[in-house]
Amino acid sequence: MMLIIVLILAGFFLCSHVIRTLLLHPCKVFYYSVKDLFQYIRYRRWNNCPTGRLVCYFAHFGGGKTLSATEHITRLYHRYNNKPVYDPARRKMVTQKIEVLSNVEFIGISYVPLHALNDITARAAHNKGIDSDHDTLTVTVIFIDEASSQLNSREYKNGFDMDTLNTLITCRHYHMNFYYTSQKFKLTDALLRAVTQECVHCRKVWRVMVQTGYNADQLEAAGDALLVKPLYRRAFFITDKMFNGYDTLATVEKLQKGAQMGQMLTAREILELRGQNTPGVDSVSSPSRRLRRIRRGKK
Repeated sequence: MMLIIVLILAGFFLCSHVIRTLLLHPCKVFYYSVKDLFQYIRYRRWNNCPTGRLVCYFAHFGGGKTLSATEHITRLYHRYNNKPVYDPARRKMVTQKIEVLSNVEFIGISYVPLHALNDITARAAHNKGIDSDHDTLTVTVIFIDEASSQLNSREYKNGFDMDTLNTLITCRHYHMNFYYTSQKFKLTDALLRAVTQECVHCRKVWRVMVQTGYNADQLEAAGDALLVKPLYRRAFFITDKMFNGYDTLATVEKLQKGAQMGQMLTAREILELRGQNTPGVDSVSSPSRRLRRIRRGKK
């Protein structure tokens, strides 16, 4: 039995860089374990809202993509708003504030209407000044519903400049999260796809929401979620409170009004902004069973 354990440990030592590094530095492992645990408790780091997320929720109409995104954002708000956190830049405890910028009306939590993409950069600078004066740390959560359609509006597209793109790329530095929905990931603007980290496919069965997460780069290469191995699968039960937590009517009316007033991009401009998006399944490093069978059939 002891020999088996030794062989298993030896196998991990040879195959895992992480385990090998930990075993070769026992003193540092002990010292930093104690230090990190002490700081975790002292600075209440369980109150820190995760930031730096750029996530696309996608599904066809009625699939639950907007419900999934709003439920997640509402949960973040209730979990992390008004919690004491440590700000290393100011070296003191401050109050964490969760601010939601959205083109969808949230019911039950406070939010700021998002009218154009350049509002993101302006809000980041605005919050920095407020935080300095009031001993707060603002985490900004941006949500764009139906981004594949909204970015066809000149009002939004004209705001997608280099400053906005840099803010999204470095959103963790600005204490931001960016979520958006689309019927299909490949229908979204090419620039937005390029900075997206994770895609979540939503499927609603009665009151059960099934979510399947994918690496955005892998999905971009494959062009079809069925060809990519999922990162995870999870589900939750949908309550009336979740159904009633948002209102998309204003968003739909604004899109209809924009189309009537000629504020939408032309079909040619839309296709150009989506990019070529040519599927390259050979570059998928996490293939699904279906893609593995296709690859075997080619040999």
